[in-house]
Amino acid sequence: MKVSHFIVGLVLLIVGLVIGLVRRTPVRAPFEAEGTNAILVGPAAADVSISTNYLWQDATHSDVVVWVALDPKATLLIDFHEEIFDGMTRQPNGLYRAQCAGSRCDSGNIKQGVKHGLPGFKYDQTLVLPNGKTDHADGRIIIKP
Repeated sequence: MKVSHFIVGLVLLIVGLVIGLVRRTPVRAPFEAEGTNAILVGPAAADVSISTNYLWQDATHSDVVVWVALDPKATLLIDFHEEIFDGMTRQPNGLYRAQCAGSRCDSGNIKQGVKHGLPGFKYDQTLVLPNGKTDHADGRIIIKP
């Protein structure tokens, strides 16, 4: 994905978030048709633009997720209890971390053979703010059959 496409998409997502807040309607990520789901996080770890994310995986689709902290100076960490994406790193506590750098985390492709449907997969979302304060929240991803 080109950086310019990501920036345009991120700007569109933020505009949609603002419109949704003003109209008090749910905000949907503008990337779903392309298989990329962008989740904005902040100002607290529990404040997300998509609370339960649904991903598709079949012969022609393998959706991915991009998590981005609203504060570009914050550090974002996404840790799963199961290894469901390619490129995850096992942590000393037994959790599996998405590909995170600074205020952004990327899922990678869904691993082959991962269970589809409910109850989905829980993940721990950690947001470390520039002032050193750490905030945690749970998230959930469901992979559609």
